[in-house]
Amino acid sequence: MKRSRIENAVDRRASRRFTKAERLTNRSEINRVFAHGRSLGCRGMKLRYIENEREYNRLLVVPERKFKNAVERNAAKRVARELFRTAKPRFRGGYDCALIMFVGPYNFHDRHKQFTYLSRKAGL
Repeated sequence: MKRSRIENAVDRRASRRFTKAERLTNRSEINRVFAHGRSLGCRGMKLRYIENEREYNRLLVVPERKFKNAVERNAAKRVARELFRTAKPRFRGGYDCALIMFVGPYNFHDRHKQFTYLSRKAGL
């Protein structure tokens, strides 16, 4: 059966979203990432990752405690989720990732360079 242009557009839009299934929320799985996962770091950001049995990647964003207030912490988390969402089509599936964000005078471009460096170094 032939699909309409609207149905195709909806599917493309949905594939670019950061869905609930792509969030790492289970405590035992989070502990597994931190206990057994590999770790890579650079100035401003650290990536911990481990393989999972799924076809897609899942992300946990952990802002450092030194952020001054909730507004800054949430802004850092929004930036990290956006970086993951936009890079998602280039990633190989099957990883649980924890992205630790450190305080610093980093703008979106700086965070993008950090995230790209870490994801390439990890082979995601």
